[in-house]
Amino acid sequence: MTARTKALAVSPAEREAVLRRQEIDGYPCCIFCGKPSRELDMAHYIPRSKSGLGIEQNLVGLCRFPCHSELDHSGRRKELLHKVKAYLQSQYENWTEENLVYRKEY
Repeated sequence: MTARTKALAVSPAEREAVLRRQEIDGYPCCIFCGKPSRELDMAHYIPRSKSGLGIEQNLVGLCRFPCHSELDHSGRRKELLHKVKAYLQSQYENWTEENLVYRKEY
């Protein structure tokens, strides 16, 4: 596994951190619809295809259907990403997109 591949992957620890961050009444909930589930999909704000890191500041938990599917496969992607960005900014002081992208160290 390359350093880049490892950096973009979501580790079990990062997944648990995202689920804890999204807990309502002790149960993780989708940030779009509010549906509680321990089986939320991890969605990258900056996608892996654009070198988005697998860190909690770049991840949100979404229910697979319809929320994650709609984010990935609908004409509403830009609108939904705006909601994800606003959510992440509300959770992390000094949150910036620059810190979410893999940069090769030389």
